[in-house]
Amino acid sequence: MRWVETGPGGRQGFSGEKPVAHVLTFHPRDLRPGKPAWEWALTLPKVPGLDMAGTAATEAEAKAAVEFVWTAWLELLGLQPIPERA
Repeated sequence: MRWVETGPGGRQGFSGEKPVAHVLTFHPRDLRPGKPAWEWALTLPKVPGLDMAGTAATEAEAKAAVEFVWTAWLELLGLQPIPERA
């Protein structure tokens, strides 16, 4: 997955040229100690048994969650990422 910054606190995840995910930080006024600071979501058709969105403490954790679900989504559909396009 290729990540592109979309503005302060925003990242868009692409597979090839198709946007498939986003990762956003919460607004500073909404941040609380010990609470998740980032939300993530895949913008793909839902597959039973997969959470397509969630929260994470860090940007790296949010991106890792997206990549994990993205891979699981592909596998459940019998697909694999194309290395040069992932």
